[in-house]
Amino acid sequence: SWKEIDAGSYSANRLYNLVSSYDGTTLKSYVNGLNTNSSSHSGTISNNTSFLNISVSAINGYVGNMSQVNLYNRGLSDNEILQNYNATKGRFNL
Repeated sequence: SWKEIDAGSYSANRLYNLVSSYDGTTLKSYVNGLNTNSSSHSGTISNNTSFLNISVSAINGYVGNMSQVNLYNRGLSDNEILQNYNATKGRFNL
């Protein structure tokens, strides 16, 4: 299951780097390179030919935008998440 982002935790007109990672046992969420939530899950990610829909929906009347989407064929480590964040944060003035 996917946990929705609580819009009350974020400020309007500000960019955030949001990441989720799943390694087959743990689902992790990150904000600006820092692990903010971890929970145990079992199961695999399905591998099929269906379309993948990635979108942003309105939360409390606010519609966000996505500037970059990366998909990996494995769960990333905490260090890899932070490294990716540090490598791109300058582009977005984070």
